[in-house]
Amino acid sequence: MTRNENREERLAREAVFQDTRMANALVGKLEFRDKFYFINREAISAFAQLQQGLAGKRVVVVGCSDAGVTPLAREGVFVEGIDISSVSIQKLADSIKKEGLGQYASARVMDAESLEYPDASIDVISCAGVLHHLDTERALRSWARCLRSGGSAVLFEPLALHPVAATFRFLTPSMRSPDEHPLRERDFKIMRRFFSRIERRNYSLVTPVVAGIAVIPGCRRLADWLLPCFELADRAILSVLPFMGRLCWVTVVRLSDPIA
Repeated sequence: MTRNENREERLAREAVFQDTRMANALVGKLEFRDKFYFINREAISAFAQLQQGLAGKRVVVVGCSDAGVTPLAREGVFVEGIDISSVSIQKLADSIKKEGLGQYASARVMDAESLEYPDASIDVISCAGVLHHLDTERALRSWARCLRSGGSAVLFEPLALHPVAATFRFLTPSMRSPDEHPLRERDFKIMRRFFSRIERRNYSLVTPVVAGIAVIPGCRRLADWLLPCFELADRAILSVLPFMGRLCWVTVVRLSDPIA
């Protein structure tokens, strides 16, 4: 079997997996892990801030959803959502039509490792929880090619080494595709090959404790009350011991100045 055949099989597996996830979500079937993503609110806020002030810019949202595309379109951003999942694309297209955002937003099935855009034609690529499903090198090479000089890619991604998160992944293989690979330092080395500037901030070192509390019946309100304390602890630990960032659960990254 050739390398291209291996890649086509991987992409086909991912498409089926993501189609199934979105189909379940459309009928209100949530995954267990959806219950504790709230602990990443600081990272989610930081990721959102990196996408402010983009009115009039051309943006591509990789692994699209309403939350990634339609809010930008409402702000006058020319944004296209792409996804390997045809179910996700249909959902987004329906939302765009329903809100009358066709002037600014569009959606189409596309391979995120091989973007179908001209060279230097995109201002920003936004990617939340998708890069770790992709071939990092192939994807970043394609993204750097498509970004304009001064353009950037903004990422929200899981890291590989948080002990609790890693244990949870090991115990729940059915919740993820077999090709997922939370980011490791080797992925950041690849980033440096395609972008001159990398800004990275890591989150959720001790806040996963709050997730454990939240899933106990009747304890969600307690978890919400405790979360600010654990967020403060995260900030304090990482300011004194920044190398501990490698053990965090998630990271927010801006890749700027693509290397031609």
